[in-house]
This record gives sequence, C-alpha cells and structure tokens, in this order.
Amino acid sequence: MCPICNCLKSYLCRVEQACGLSAHTGSHFIFRGHTMKIYDAELHLKKLLAYVQDLAESKPNMYKKSKDRLKDISNTCNQVILLISDILQEELLNTADEAEFADMKSADISSCIDFAENEIDRLKKFSSTNQSQHVDNNTHTVKIPSEYKKHIMAKYGNTFFAVNEKCKNTDAEELSDILCRWFRGRFLESLKMNPNFRYSIKKIPNWIYLIVVAYGKHVANYDKDVWLHNFQSWIDSITSEKSFDKSVVPKDVYELSKGLKQDDLTLASVVVWDMLINSGLSEMCGKDDYGLMLDSDYIFNLCAKYNPSELDPYTDYREDPSVISLALLNR
Repeated sequence: MCPICNCLKSYLCRVEQACGLSAHTGSHFIFRGHTMKIYDAELHLKKLLAYVQDLAESKPNMYKKSKDRLKDISNTCNQVILLISDILQEELLNTADEAEFADMKSADISSCIDFAENEIDRLKKFSSTNQSQHVDNNTHTVKIPSEYKKHIMAKYGNTFFAVNEKCKNTDAEELSDILCRWFRGRFLESLKMNPNFRYSIKKIPNWIYLIVVAYGKHVANYDKDVWLHNFQSWIDSITSEKSFDKSVVPKDVYELSKGLKQDDLTLASVVVWDMLINSGLSEMCGKDDYGLMLDSDYIFNLCAKYNPSELDPYTDYREDPSVISLALLNR
C-alpha cells in the first residue's frame, strides 16, 4: 500500500480512538460558512482513502498532471494532520484536574499527537520531489534522522550523569540528580516495562526547562525536599512492572506547561541553572537543525519575561557568591 493510503488509514483509526469519534457523533461545526458534521468529514476522508487505495492496487500509468495532483493531495493530508494535532494538543493541555490527568483518553491523545508527527514525516518524504516543502508560508516540518535521535538521547543521558558528578553545590547536585534519574527512568528504563509509551523528542528541552523552573519555585516555597521526594516516587512508579503511566513528567511540572505565571519564576531557578551550565550542561547547549539542544540563557530570559524584579540582585555566582544565599540556595 502506498504511503498516502497507510497514513490516511492508520491516522484515521488513531484519531477515532483518541477522540472517541464515530459515525454516530452529533458534533458539528460551521466550516467556511457551511455546517459540517464530524460524520461528513469522516465520510469524505474514507472516500478519499478508498480512492487512493484503488490507485495503489491498480498501479495505473499516470500523466504528470495526475501525479502533481496526487502530490497536492499528499500535502493537503499533511495540513489535515497538523491541524488535527493542534486540536488534540489543545485538548490535552485543557485537562483540568487530577482525575482527568490520569485518564487514559488523555494519554491516548498524547500518543496520537506523537504518532501524527511521524505520519507527517512520512508524508513529507513521499512528497519530497515536490518543489514546495511547506504546508503553508509559516509551517515547515523537518525530519529528524533516527541515528541523530539515538545520538542526542545518548548525549543527554551521558551529559546529565557527568554534570551530576561535577556539581559542587548541593542544590545543583540534587537537581542534576533528579534530572538524570528522570531522563533514565522515563526514556530508558520505563520503556522496558511499558513499550507502548510514546513521546516527542522535540519537547525534551522544554520539559528540562520546566523541571528547573519547578525546582526553583519549590526552593522559594520552602518545600523543595517534599517536591524531590514526590518526584522520585513518580519515577519509581513509572519504572515499575505494573505502570501504565504515559505522562512524561509529574503532574505539577506538566501544569507549568499550560502557562507560566509571575511567581513560577524565581532567582533560585536562574542561579541553579547557571550552576548546571557551568558544571557541564553547556555540552548540550547550542543550535542544531532540529531544535533538540538547550539554550544556556533560557531560564534567565524566562525570568526576565515573567518576573523581572526577581533578577534585581542577580549576578554571576562565581564572582559574587552572596547571590547563592539570596536565591535561598544552600540553606
């Protein structure tokens, strides 16, 4: 079966499973001035799938114009996948309470989003002979080679371990330790117990930033030890044989992904991030073609954006160690 058929068929099934869609749903939307039910959209998609399947099976000789139109269909499918993924992402981020957070349907939605990214890459590869590689003027999907993914994951794991060995500050050491345990537990060890766990490698830098932000926030709230204990308990749970947890981070870190507030950003996060960078995390900083590297100034810039007054006493801790105590570190 051709790539378009595979993408349409498998993605349609995944979307139905994740969203609970069926031919009997009554939901409808105003579409460019016309009322369209989900049933109608699903029906049209299935007709398209049947048509392309017939083409794949008959393998007709096609004129150039027909091939160009088929490529246009491929690009349109690409747009559909991107837009549905955005909708599902909003659905996932709108999860409000703990019961919903633990609900398997939300986990299925997350899995569907990651699955969609893979399908987009396949469609891009199929239509790579087309001069336009853009879904529109603002969107461009870049395929990450599998070998590079393996390389970057190994580099993250090794770097976290090395940073943990080099850290001389107590706070930086315990943060690097929990980052190392999280990375190994979530992306390496848990996969042995839960091979169905899916994640987007492109989101790893953001999860790292949010863990650092969460750590600094709990330092400022004087409940850091409780937070570290709960984080470790979560890591233990996802690496157990009976775990079905598909979340990438603990719930309180996940909540930060919905939107940061002023009191989420603290001087502690900025200073302890500097310590990690200077202890070897700089090895993961820089730019690559896929956005998988870290930005050494990211936490500082976040704080400057959301809570700039917190940076009033900020200075390089190596030049003025007093900023460490001002950040409530090493208490």
